[in-house]
Amino acid sequence: MPRTPGLLIINYNFEPTIAESIDARLVTGLKSDLTLPGTWDVIDNSGSSPVNLGDFVFVGMTVAIGSDSENNGLYILQDLDYTDINNWLYIGPGEIGATGPTGATGVQGPTGIQGPQGPAGAGETGATGVQGPQGPTGVQGPQGPAGAGETGATGIQGPERKSVV
Repeated sequence: MPRTPGLLIINYNFEPTIAESIDARLVTGLKSDLTLPGTWDVIDNSGSSPVNLGDFVFVGMTVAIGSDSENNGLYILQDLDYTDINNWLYIGPGEIGATGPTGATGVQGPTGIQGPQGPAGAGETGATGVQGPQGPTGVQGPQGPAGAGETGATGIQGPERKSVV
């Protein structure tokens, strides 16, 4: 069965200035209030004397009980005969159930910027370590290119030497 369409079409939301439910039928103090006709009677006080317009309950109506310590919780009307407590399905006080499974891990976010360098340590500098061994001799590199300029002039000849026999 489809839902019954509303009779008032509005394009507004509510900002209540009272700490009460918008629909006064949705909250009552005691479990025993569920089966009392006076709880559900709608009284019109607009005229010279009050007029009972009737009770306006519906199957599926959910009512919260909040002042009846051991009976607090949600109740759903299962049949239009609200005077029979067996027609009210007790949902419970809203206790916390078992923990569900852990969801999948999300993707890793980007790496953040590097933080500032920390302060220098307060201790003294340690002794210099021993020098390591000398490394192996390297390979000699190739000879460089011949000069690009002209050959210089021949120098003067030195004095002749006499040989002693």
